[in-house]
Amino acid sequence: MTLWLALAVVLACEAVLLGAVVASILRPDLRMWPPPGKGTWQFHLTFWPVIAGVGGAMVLAWRDWNTFLWKADERILAGGALIAVGLGLADWGVRTLGRIASSGLGGEFRVAGPYRFTRNPQYVGDILATIGLAVVANSTLLWMATVPALAGLVLAPYAEEPWLRERFGASYDAYRARVPRFLGIPRG
Repeated sequence: MTLWLALAVVLACEAVLLGAVVASILRPDLRMWPPPGKGTWQFHLTFWPVIAGVGGAMVLAWRDWNTFLWKADERILAGGALIAVGLGLADWGVRTLGRIASSGLGGEFRVAGPYRFTRNPQYVGDILATIGLAVVANSTLLWMATVPALAGLVLAPYAEEPWLRERFGASYDAYRARVPRFLGIPRG
């Protein structure tokens, strides 16, 4: 029962988040991500599903442990490394921008730290950590939930970019031309 409830919670949270991101891409004038301010319905729509979804994913990892393909213990080292690198990169991004700016609630335009190499270190880090958890847990249900989570993490920058261009104009355009969205070699 707990297992299926956790799966339902995770998938519902991911549906809400993915829907908010896609809606923000298709209708930037009605954007939900990034939210227009703390305490707005858009903020709560995007904040609480992340919290509940991560909690549900941890329950899936624990309760559905080792039901997928990779049974060898080496997966724990490989997945653990992805989690460590991913969380480290995401944390570096948060520390560089600050918590308020990292929540999409404003802040200065910064190109220091990991933002010299990727425009989205937090998303790259979250992608690595999400895959790492699924590898470590080797859970069939967690892998099912990981796919829509990854889709949301890959699409989220596309929802943010119009907002960043609006806020920071030519500075962001120059940065965007120089630094890759996810991974790659910065130009110039």
